Amino acid sequence: MFDNVITTTNTNSSLELRSVDSQITLENFRFKDATVKTISSDINFTTTGNLIIAATGAINIPAGTTAQRIVGDNRIRFNNTDNVFEAFNNLKTLSFNGVYSANRSSSVLAHPSNNTFNFKISNIDVGQVNSAGLSIHGITADDVAIQDNSIRTTTANSNLELRTDGTGKLEIYTTTLVGNTIQNNNTDGSLTFKNTAYGRVKFNVENAVAIPHGTNAERVPYTPEVGMTRWNTENVVLETWDGNTYISAAGNSATISAAEMNDLILEYTLIFG
Repeated sequence: MFDNVITTTNTNSSLELRSVDSQITLENFRFKDATVKTISSDINFTTTGNLIIAATGAINIPAGTTAQRIVGDNRIRFNNTDNVFEAFNNLKTLSFNGVYSANRSSSVLAHPSNNTFNFKISNIDVGQVNSAGLSIHGITADDVAIQDNSIRTTTANSNLELRTDGTGKLEIYTTTLVGNTIQNNNTDGSLTFKNTAYGRVKFNVENAVAIPHGTNAERVPYTPEVGMTRWNTENVVLETWDGNTYISAAGNSATISAAEMNDLILEYTLIFG
């Protein structure tokens, strides 16, 4: 020991500072076994190059609850309340292992095992992306909103248009809509318009409705439903199936010849003058 220097007298030998049963104190550092700690301040590693930690294991970084964290720029820790790594910058919390809002109430997270992405807004699960596609509680595109079993416009009094491109068709179950045609694809051939209570099916009152038409031979090859009506081009009559046969929709009436009519007029003239 000379001046403020302690050296070994043997070349290439180590200088060991040991305590019998306590710690060794250097400035604000204290050493004991494999532990280095400070008395009252932070540990600062200052270098003009890189800080290299040569090891094959891992760094055990600070961990604690949300209540225990100390927010400060360029700090990183593990939050064992939410089980995420977090860092701080400009007094804001940055969370790892996903996309989070500052308070972590909204997030996009990859599930650790089932290969899905989960979406959460204000602590509410709102959707998921998986191999089958996107599942979400609602979508709004321009002024159209899709939610639950409803497709609607978000602009008051605006139209909702469902259109296909080219020769495509709009199909709803067994009904096809293309251009101004509604086509029924049911195997029984029936297309039903239903109303509740005393509702009615109403058509444009200023024009007309073209109903099925054809000859006797062109009648349906199966037993018609009661009330089925068509225009018979052979008998020139509007006919309706009554359950047993086709009858005239205008009803039945008796007729007389011109001679019989003239005889009746003559009789009435003689009687009444």
